[in-house]
Amino acid sequence: MKEDNHSISVQNYKDFIDGLVEIRPGVLSRWVLTTGWPKTEENIKVNEFIGSLSGEQKQLLAQLIQQSRDGGIHDVLVYLNDEINLNGMKLIKK
Repeated sequence: MKEDNHSISVQNYKDFIDGLVEIRPGVLSRWVLTTGWPKTEENIKVNEFIGSLSGEQKQLLAQLIQQSRDGGIHDVLVYLNDEINLNGMKLIKK
């Protein structure tokens, strides 16, 4: 029975990671390369800045934004791994 619970726990963790991988590509990097930020008053300066960039600069900015998002996802996974392995945290899926 204990092995079954462990297998379920491992599968829940794998499913959680798969879910994060699915949402990995961030909208912000896509906005840099396509439409810009939503056309609102608070985004005017951001869109002006993006509009002033060359295509190569936009690619670089989008890459930096995606790397930042990937870093955040990695940090969450490290934290969860530590909590699971060191503090007995369990991921439960209903």
